[in-house]
Amino acid sequence: MNVLFIFNEAPNAAGRSVNALRLACSLSVRSTVFVRVFLLGAAVACACKHSASRADPGDAEELVEAVIHRGGDVGVCSNCSEEEEDESRLGPFVQGCRLSPLDELSRWVCESDRVLVF
Repeated sequence: MNVLFIFNEAPNAAGRSVNALRLACSLSVRSTVFVRVFLLGAAVACACKHSASRADPGDAEELVEAVIHRGGDVGVCSNCSEEEEDESRLGPFVQGCRLSPLDELSRWVCESDRVLVF
């Protein structure tokens, strides 16, 4: 099964993005599930190493790394990344994350069995 997670919210210790990343990690352990995560808007901070905008800097970063380590894909909206970068909120991305255009998100939606939006 292909599961796509789409995040829109900045990460914080009790927020939706961190909880959704925990679910993505949990699903990525299963050999029958392929997990993709697409980060939009303020959620691009989930892909950053030690972002100053996070309440718990290591949590989202570690969860993103775990999804990638287990074979999942993490795409960071290239347009949103530029907007956030202009506001000086972004640091370097976690290794394995990549900038992705909305065309890739469109393709991922079509290829997915389930789409979860947080």
